[in-house]
Amino acid sequence: MSAKIPKQVDVQTELEQQRRLAKADAYLYWLFKNVAPYIGQRVLDVGCAIGNITQFFIDGRERVIGIDIAPEMVAESKRRFAGYENFDAYVYDISDPAVLELAKERLDTIVCLHVLEHVVDDEAALRHMHALLPDGGRLILLVPVVKWVWGTLDEATGHQRRYSWPELKELLERTGFEIEDHWYVNFLAIFGWFFTGRILHREIIPNGQYSLYNKLTPLLARLETWIRPPIGLSVACICRAVK
Repeated sequence: MSAKIPKQVDVQTELEQQRRLAKADAYLYWLFKNVAPYIGQRVLDVGCAIGNITQFFIDGRERVIGIDIAPEMVAESKRRFAGYENFDAYVYDISDPAVLELAKERLDTIVCLHVLEHVVDDEAALRHMHALLPDGGRLILLVPVVKWVWGTLDEATGHQRRYSWPELKELLERTGFEIEDHWYVNFLAIFGWFFTGRILHREIIPNGQYSLYNKLTPLLARLETWIRPPIGLSVACICRAVK
């Protein structure tokens, strides 16, 4: 399923990308609102980075665990949420069996937003997520699609692949998940991603582009709430673990 193998990702570049993304608060909140109704009380945030999405669901939850492969990301998220007794973060690779130590957390939900595409062995990652959930526990997944936009942005951010829906559906079912719902997200972003990564060959999204997209988010949210687009830069998928 892997399309291309990108170069080694620089952690400082990824940190800068996450900090730029953090300024797009309307966009981030819109991503969260897409999946908010499905988030339970004991949540694992896979690839939490600096907590750009975590911030929206940490309040009122019984337990939130963030994991990331980069110690720098984990350290920053710990500082950011230091005042929350229900939060902790650890350095784990979701494709490494060591992550199964988190079974003691009695999770009911796993949130994995724009992370699976970074994992070399995505099937192992999904099998471990399945193992960490009880029967009927939810996996909330968001991954990039539209393979023809692949460019320098994908390579610089460590994407191993972009998916097609049939590929993703088959992979999820093979790893023990039942698909409850799915929909495409971010139709307009297809053009921005293509222009920045394929035409300009940039490796990081400019602050100005995030700012513009943040301003367009209310309109985009209304449009995509009114009618689900036939395609988008990403696909959201709500799954249940079947034991």
